[in-house]
Amino acid sequence: MRRVTATVLAALLAASGLTGCGIPGSTDVQVHGEKPSPDAPGGVDTITPAVRDNSPTGTAEALVTSFLAAAAGDPEQAVDRARSFVAPDRRAAWKPSNDINVVRVPVRAVITEAEPFSTAELTVQHLGVLNPNGSVEPPNNDDTKYTFTVGQLPGQTGWWVLDPPPLLLLSAAELERRYTSTPVYFWNKERTALVPDLRWLSLSVSAERRPTELLEWLGAGPSALLGVATDGLPANVKPKGNVPKVVGDDPLEVNLSAEAGALDDDAIWRLGAQLFWTLRDYAGGGVQVKVEGQARAAFTGDARVLAANPSSALIDDPNRFALYDGRIVRMSGSQTPGPAGDVPLATAETNSGVSLASYSRFGQRTVGAWVRDRGNGQGRELVVNAEIPGRVLRIPLGDDQAGRPAWLWAPGPAADQQPESLVGLILVNGRLQQFGTQEPELTSVPVSSLPGPGISAMAVSYDGQRIALVAGGRVFVTTLTRTETSVKAGTVVREVPMSLTGITAVDFAAEDRLIVAGRKSGQSAIAEVTVDGIDEQDRVTDLGSAQVTYLAAYPLNPIRPNGSGGSQAAYVANNIPYSLLFSSNRIEPTQLAQPPPDAVSSRISAPFFLE
Repeated sequence: MRRVTATVLAALLAASGLTGCGIPGSTDVQVHGEKPSPDAPGGVDTITPAVRDNSPTGTAEALVTSFLAAAAGDPEQAVDRARSFVAPDRRAAWKPSNDINVVRVPVRAVITEAEPFSTAELTVQHLGVLNPNGSVEPPNNDDTKYTFTVGQLPGQTGWWVLDPPPLLLLSAAELERRYTSTPVYFWNKERTALVPDLRWLSLSVSAERRPTELLEWLGAGPSALLGVATDGLPANVKPKGNVPKVVGDDPLEVNLSAEAGALDDDAIWRLGAQLFWTLRDYAGGGVQVKVEGQARAAFTGDARVLAANPSSALIDDPNRFALYDGRIVRMSGSQTPGPAGDVPLATAETNSGVSLASYSRFGQRTVGAWVRDRGNGQGRELVVNAEIPGRVLRIPLGDDQAGRPAWLWAPGPAADQQPESLVGLILVNGRLQQFGTQEPELTSVPVSSLPGPGISAMAVSYDGQRIALVAGGRVFVTTLTRTETSVKAGTVVREVPMSLTGITAVDFAAEDRLIVAGRKSGQSAIAEVTVDGIDEQDRVTDLGSAQVTYLAAYPLNPIRPNGSGGSQAAYVANNIPYSLLFSSNRIEPTQLAQPPPDAVSSRISAPFFLE
């Protein structure tokens, strides 16, 4: 079956292999191998639920591993499957709730042999509760250790759990092996963009049944996190019946209840685009929308449908920039036409003393925002340039500490015609602030339920509907909603549980993944993690004590073929800039589009991408 794809990944970031300050000039990146696309028919085979090994060659450790996989599969039968691992005479006494608690198990279970039974000690990190709709909601338990007994019974082969933990556990490793991560899409409140809602679909569900499962989840509405920023299906419109098996390249048929017959063409189009994006892995021939069995409209991956998800506009080889001696400079390989040293929006008056900068592109409009020192003891300012003739805002910041600005996505045509609707966010003294293109002042954007004295880092998703925040050395995500020219943070704030601690920087690596810098096993490290904390993969692990103070990423296009090696990123550690894709490489002056004759690497800082 065909699948919509983007262009193949183009040239990698060029870099040299020099070293400095105790950090390797080039380090291998640990890339997570993606699961095959769950196309139907063919593709991923179904995985049968875990069963207890009753062979005489089984081990206590293998029993624990299988027991931590038993909850995977049909959620209604999860307790019964786990109970089948418990010794028969002790099953009735074990009464866990139906909550499937997903835990990360960083080290193997410690088995202490004893007579007549052995003890298994399990160290865990609670990640969340896997709901029947495939979403992982925040954990309701923070225990870090479970101790239970395992053993063999007289006259029976194999090992048994004799004294199980008081709740149902599913290891994150088994969840990743037995489920496929897949987003379900919902329209934002303004109906200008689709927003991904990450779900986990069990591979015990047959390939033919999976589209129906996703359709039911879509009908049930968004998760708690996205509920305040997105809308469910139109009122009273429900999926009806199963999605029929696809033959060849025939379209995937989605039948809706009679209420869908009252929708106008625009509403049907939005619904069709939503269905296409949610079911695209199974819809090589497109999606045929029916109402009570009667064909209403067909949807394929045409330009308009793809554009419903802003992330589909992400390219393989983005324009790259950096700062050199406090000036914004272009890096080599950038695609924007113009002289090699040309830098959008920057003028001799404003392109000096720059410490942090960002560029974004909305339709045909390039916008920029950067923090600079005005010199002569005048303090800092935020420069905002949205290609509006005669209007370059210079917002005073005084001596306040400011982070890297971030623009919020806006529809292309509307952004071109109404530049006053463009807004961005910036951290100032640990508080989230909004800036626009009209008024030379900042507006506070309150965020509740965060620890610590303030926010130390932030990143906005490419679709502009979600924000990642670092506070108290931990990562949190919440939603963003727009009301005309203002921004409001969501009331539901969720922590992203990770094995990394002391988080210093964050950005979006994909529409449902973050790239995060912090510490792991006593060393500085960079990892990617899904926004629910389930799938965490190392990117760089050998930074030693060199703290990552800056991180910027260019997120992956969701229709990019698998195997691209993760998002393109750049970071700064020990004041040394690095590019990051398949490997981590120091950024050298030769990578500048127009390097000064006496250029030295120590003067390069804060590399970033045109988004």
